[in-house]
Amino acid sequence: MKKSYLIADSGGTKTDWCYVDVFGTKNYFTTASYHPNLMSDEWINSNKAFWNQYTLIDNLEVHFYGSGCLKEPNKSKVEFIFKTFGFKNVCIESDILAAARACFGDMDGFVGILGTGSVLAEIENREVKNVYGGLGSIIGDEGSGFYFGKLLIEKYVKNEFSKVTNEEIESVIGIENLIDLNSSDSSFKEFVSSFSSKFSATKNQEIKQLHRDNISLFFDKYLPMNNSNLRICFVGSYAQYTRKIINDSLAKRSVNLGVIITRPIEFLTEYSIKSIL
Repeated sequence: MKKSYLIADSGGTKTDWCYVDVFGTKNYFTTASYHPNLMSDEWINSNKAFWNQYTLIDNLEVHFYGSGCLKEPNKSKVEFIFKTFGFKNVCIESDILAAARACFGDMDGFVGILGTGSVLAEIENREVKNVYGGLGSIIGDEGSGFYFGKLLIEKYVKNEFSKVTNEEIESVIGIENLIDLNSSDSSFKEFVSSFSSKFSATKNQEIKQLHRDNISLFFDKYLPMNNSNLRICFVGSYAQYTRKIINDSLAKRSVNLGVIITRPIEFLTEYSIKSIL
């Protein structure tokens, strides 16, 4: 009997999915993030009913690549929860591998994820060999959309921008949204991360400099010291927004820029079709 597949690439704010039926037809859709840190009992109960339409399908395999799933305890947790939903055949991997397989398949190389969060990794023999960064929003995340938003908020609150820049920020984000910047709401990180897209095409040099500073911080802190003849591919919306800045910053460090993919799910699906289907 032919199999069907559910393939997922889950980041810090959303999860991209592709359901591939027994005829090879692909159906793409997006949900909220399936990060293991979000998976409370309440979260499980609120999401379980959604998957009934898939758990009833015979010979369905789940291939889930998720943020936070590099370490074994989290992989086991996510696998257990999918089986709680009713899935029988589940494979859990890190979203770092999803990024690598989308960018260069089974080859060795370096891949960076610059989206809501950030990480740089070395892939060897189809496995994650070394990880640079990926420390999360509290102690790291340089080079991410969230960190750009954090830099912008810090300078705005400290009144370090010119009047013209302050007015642009207030116009784009809304003064009412800038009043309470100490929110503990779970959507706050996504809100701050959204600043990177809102200011991706700005011509304001003060704000553009924040993008440059953010990318430089990432490479200064996490780029391997021995980087001769290095080539790095990237995935993530923030990488796409800052493509030119990334290219310029890498060129100064004698590192080559490979492909940049905004959303890996289509490339990951094609890889999976060739590898597992």
